[in-house]
Amino acid sequence: MPTLPVTRKTRATYGDLVTAARESVRRSGILSPEAVAEMAGFSPATLYSYFGSKDSLLAAAFDAALADIAMAVEPILGMERLLERGWEPTARALVRVVVRGFSHDGKLVRLALSRLGESEEVLTVYRRRNQEEIDLLTRFIRLGTAAGQLRQGEPSVLARTAVLMLQALQNPLALGPGSGPVIDEVSRALYRLLAPD
Repeated sequence: MPTLPVTRKTRATYGDLVTAARESVRRSGILSPEAVAEMAGFSPATLYSYFGSKDSLLAAAFDAALADIAMAVEPILGMERLLERGWEPTARALVRVVVRGFSHDGKLVRLALSRLGESEEVLTVYRRRNQEEIDLLTRFIRLGTAAGQLRQGEPSVLARTAVLMLQALQNPLALGPGSGPVIDEVSRALYRLLAPD
């Protein structure tokens, strides 16, 4: 991933290019640096001065998409919410917010995942964001178990299992028309994974 620019103007240009990359993939399902530059109102030379390669641009857009999902997930995984509402509505809310994020950036996520074996930049973003998600869920599970709201078990194993379930929601089967019953089943499965015995 490129180093983030330091001036307000360069940060704005960087942000505009990342936003355009996300929108371009949303519309077409592919990432064309030239189309992204045009959509953002910059020349391809400007784009390549910020992102040395197509994979660098993809990694930055992927990172931004995952950051948005993480920002939406974090408040759902608060102990206060769990204690006030219980695990079942929390599990439903968690699944819904992840589906919303993948609905918005599902094509981008699938494109990035298809590059994991070839792009070190995309793989680095994936590993970092995946570990952040596991860490967040591990802490949530540890605290929820201590509060008697979640089941006993190795928190890191349960967290990795939950992350695996949530990541599966980027599949078109969970995002297309008529996917409501599938999403409901995933919510119930996540609930059962962590429900107290």
